[in-house]
Amino acid sequence: SDRRHKLTIFVVCLVVYLGVGWWLQVRHGYIMGDTLSRVASTQAVLFSRDPHLAALGFIFTPVAAMVQIPVVWLSPLLPDITARAFSGTIMSALFMSGAAVQLYSMGADRGLPRGYSLTITALFALNPMIVFYGSNGMSEAPFLFFMVWAVRRLMLWMVDDDVHHLITAGGVAMGLAYLTRYDALATVAAAGVIV
Repeated sequence: SDRRHKLTIFVVCLVVYLGVGWWLQVRHGYIMGDTLSRVASTQAVLFSRDPHLAALGFIFTPVAAMVQIPVVWLSPLLPDITARAFSGTIMSALFMSGAAVQLYSMGADRGLPRGYSLTITALFALNPMIVFYGSNGMSEAPFLFFMVWAVRRLMLWMVDDDVHHLITAGGVAMGLAYLTRYDALATVAAAGVIV
């Protein structure tokens, strides 16, 4: 039952964010510059004269562009994936939907009533700023996903003192957050103080 709720949250959020992203980017051509830059870098990895992973460059952090590689690979069949930077929307929609599931899981982990957890999750997932960042293809969505995942695992560690939660929070989630946005360095330092 809990797994079904998480899957439903993920699918509903994904449909909303993809729909808003399609409406913004494909239908109206509202494309963020950072999104277009990441899509272009991902295209260079696959379709340049010398295809290689280092074509992602070193200006932006790599995670947001790397996860777009499988989707951009389909761009010869579906040109709007890159022409309208829709691969960025797919990336951010997946991560923001995952963040909503992580938020719901925080309430479930703490034993909150299901209605309360669903309400908090809906307030988060349908916040206009979250909808915008979940659909615009920028790196805020994966950053938020990794941060919410890290906070959830730190909360679990504080309850049961299981080192696996600490490894997941600090080693995996926060490490990937840093590879998504450099802003994560401040949160990594704060988590170190807490631990």
